[in-house]
Amino acid sequence: MKERILKSVLLAVVVLLVPVTVAATGQVHAIKVTVPFEFYIDGQTHPAGDYRLELSTLPLSDAILLTTSDRQAIRLVSAHRCDPKVKSAMPYLLFRSYGRQNFLAQIWTGESARTLVMSKAEREIVKNTPKQALKGLQKSVMIAGR
Repeated sequence: MKERILKSVLLAVVVLLVPVTVAATGQVHAIKVTVPFEFYIDGQTHPAGDYRLELSTLPLSDAILLTTSDRQAIRLVSAHRCDPKVKSAMPYLLFRSYGRQNFLAQIWTGESARTLVMSKAEREIVKNTPKQALKGLQKSVMIAGR
């Protein structure tokens, strides 16, 4: 219970500080994207739909703020800076898909990339699927952002 309250307070602080950070520094990249399928981030399911992701370019800030287009659902996602799988002038999201299960894997802003840690559910799929079957099952899906 204490952990849940702490997470709620932390999320509220981030939601309140992101607009201040943007106004003060202009150091946030926002990506809008329409995801045509249900997907998972860190064990939580998100429905198909329109999303907005905000990534800070400030040092030591690898958090990503995920919201629906109507700002109803808000989620703070932890990610790590990385080299992108594909460099592009256009932003995109990269998903690792196993049949109908899609996991957000990487976010590219057009200037920088963030990768998400493989979730427990995804690790279980990889662990429990024979390697030969996994090769035919796993696909990378790229969704263009705007």
